Amino acid sequence: MRTTAVLALLIFAALALISVGRAGPDSLPLADLEAVEATLQEVAERLKTSVVAVRAMRVVGSDSAEESGGADGEASVRRLTRREPSFGSGMIISPEGVILTNEHVIQQADEVTVLLHDGLERPARLFGADARSDLAVLKIDAHNLTPVRFGDAEKIRPGQFAIAIGDAFGLSTRGQLSVTVGNISAVGRSLSRQLDPSETRFYGNLLQTSAVINPGNSGGPLFDIHGRVIGINTAISTRSGANEGVGFAVPIDWRTLGIIERLRRGETIEYGFLGVLVKRPTFQERRAAGAPDRIGAVVKGVEPNGGAEQAGIKPEDIICEYDGQEVRDDDHLVLMVGATPIGTRVRLRYYRNHTALETTAVTTRREIGGLAHSEGAFDWAGMILAPLTPATRWRHGIDPQVTGMLILRVEHVGPARDSGLKAAQVICRINDVQIQSVADFHRAIRVGGDQVSVSLDDGGTTRLYLSAAVR
Repeated sequence: MRTTAVLALLIFAALALISVGRAGPDSLPLADLEAVEATLQEVAERLKTSVVAVRAMRVVGSDSAEESGGADGEASVRRLTRREPSFGSGMIISPEGVILTNEHVIQQADEVTVLLHDGLERPARLFGADARSDLAVLKIDAHNLTPVRFGDAEKIRPGQFAIAIGDAFGLSTRGQLSVTVGNISAVGRSLSRQLDPSETRFYGNLLQTSAVINPGNSGGPLFDIHGRVIGINTAISTRSGANEGVGFAVPIDWRTLGIIERLRRGETIEYGFLGVLVKRPTFQERRAAGAPDRIGAVVKGVEPNGGAEQAGIKPEDIICEYDGQEVRDDDHLVLMVGATPIGTRVRLRYYRNHTALETTAVTTRREIGGLAHSEGAFDWAGMILAPLTPATRWRHGIDPQVTGMLILRVEHVGPARDSGLKAAQVICRINDVQIQSVADFHRAIRVGGDQVSVSLDDGGTTRLYLSAAVR
């Protein structure tokens, strides 16, 4: 509301200045301001028919447990679960009920419904989802819906008006969606450095907007003043959990449109991978390498046997060109590599010790979830575990002295989820037994009993409540 008021005041001030020049200071252009307001209302009302509320239900572990007697008279503990709703938004992209939203809106859901603008609710099934781009495509049984029109975010400039529509805080019960107005504050914004290192998503090229985006707006459209979708509302930067005037949207560009089309066909999205961990170079790193100012990405890690290592790339090299294109920064390099087909030979120009060098690397496939395939992976207590390897140590910055089992994935339901364990953590000890190998791990859990104490590499400790089947 405050953003809308500010926008109205800015428009009012501009029109007032024009009016003073034409008719003197006593004449205020109220009619012009009312016309702008009426236009915004008409545009918002028309666009809302193409926007939906998305409701996802997921099974989560409860903080409580119940005790029951077993057949042998021994008491056993059973962790309870409950179904928890989450709220988001989406947009209609086909008259036949194809819906676009964020992947994180429906992540781990076991049931998804879509609420249309007329209040009708429809069950949705998943066409395709891609965690890295944070996009998902749903399908509902419906016909003659009004789809959105896509614009071109590559033509967007800071200062342009923007309209966000969505189900803020999940308050829509009969299809009444919230509408906020602001402007595009910046383009090409990155949130990559604010994410957990194990996070799959890539938020390296976002639109920043002052249009108010709150929890529940995720997956909804960001429109331009012509009613074209220029972004998918995705994230907010906040210290309070609510909007503080900084919202972010995935831009509608050729990459995004290509992913959407492949998801509509049910295809898995694959990304190119070089096997380098890169960051934005500091002044000292540029000076040491002899690299140009304001461009490039410094290599901070090289995956063993990856495309970059085989091409001779080493830590502290600064890559400034990728297949003939100047590398603006680390996010730009990641974006270009990801868009490169797997198995492509690419030219790299880089700087090392004040010398410009060139090499050719071959892109490989980025593994789903950012975790390389691991030999010896096994499941236990609702998670997938694997021995540590040089590749997984590199990916997660795990110290060579750390021993244990790496958590590759935590399933939606199970003791691991209930206890708060997460992917990319390392289980170092079980019931005070140091884990050096898979054999150590299995020996420790065989004698662990119903409750197992798990110590992690980050210093945390948790308890798992196990059934006989898990043991």
